[in-house]
Amino acid sequence: MAGKKLKTILTYQDAVIAEAIDSALPETQQSSFVNDLSSCVFDHEEDGDFVNAWNGISDACGLRENESLREKFNERDTFNV
Repeated sequence: MAGKKLKTILTYQDAVIAEAIDSALPETQQSSFVNDLSSCVFDHEEDGDFVNAWNGISDACGLRENESLREKFNERDTFNV
């Protein structure tokens, strides 16, 4: 990691793992990315609500600059049913 501190860990919601991470890496933010992403995709019917949720996840996980995710996000209209 080139001397950088870990900022985010993506985990499933497991209390034991969360407690261990908090203990070992107190400056690290944990995210239940899978649950958050699922909620973002399936719980928002309006585009604006989806965009807000997506931006929240992207910011929380430091993924806003991820080119692959940005491309998929920009292609989202092609997936509308």
